[in-house]
Amino acid sequence: MHLADVQRVVNPGDGDLLVARSTTVDDRCGWMVLLSSAPVLFCPDAEVMLTPQQNHDVQRFRQAVYLHLTGDSSGRLQRALAGPDPSVLVWRLGYWAEAISPSLEERRQGIQAIQSDLIPWLERVENHDAAVVTFLREFRRIIVIDSRREPTFAEDRLASFLNLESKQNREDFVLSYYSPK
Repeated sequence: MHLADVQRVVNPGDGDLLVARSTTVDDRCGWMVLLSSAPVLFCPDAEVMLTPQQNHDVQRFRQAVYLHLTGDSSGRLQRALAGPDPSVLVWRLGYWAEAISPSLEERRQGIQAIQSDLIPWLERVENHDAAVVTFLREFRRIIVIDSRREPTFAEDRLASFLNLESKQNREDFVLSYYSPK
């Protein structure tokens, strides 16, 4: 089954939120935006279409929820940022200009932005902040599209916020249907 077939099987509608892998430029999150009118939890590419304020208030919040659901943690990010070469992580987190800048000052600013913008959101998600619960309750159904061979999402993290309603195993995908707690 190809990704285009997923849209037909999933049939997302009003009140649905799609959660799909967002690790590379050509990943499932970006394609789901093209295949459905349902919102996608997080897609790094959205950053280039948002204002700086929307990136701060919307994109980083959704990214923190996404990171938590994939098993990431604020502590792991902090340790990686303190490592000898955090540029790969800075790039992966969407701070592209800072990750490749030849300027040490700009790279340091990227790390500081992650520490001041993204990590506090991730800590709030880890602590089950009311904003996360409220956000998820805006949707009647949360559809998680994951790979069978290389799962992205941590089932225990999903279960901490969501109730599993059903699961469908397809050739290359696992489609899990949740409702908010």
